[in-house]
Amino acid sequence: MIPDATKRTEAALKRHVAAIMAGDADSVMRNFADDAVVYTSEGPSTDRTPSERISSLSSTTLQRG
Repeated sequence: MIPDATKRTEAALKRHVAAIMAGDADSVMRNFADDAVVYTSEGPSTDRTPSERISSLSSTTLQRG
């Protein structure tokens, strides 16, 4: 039997990944504090708008080959 906390964590991660893949910046950024720093291969990103952060994230770490 899978613990309830594990199920909730798995569901949250699935929603987060789905939002990233859909380019839904607002949904993605709800999972981070307002002052969060996103680290990419190009260095830390402290852009303030959700669209800037998701753009930074998707252009460096989520590229599809």
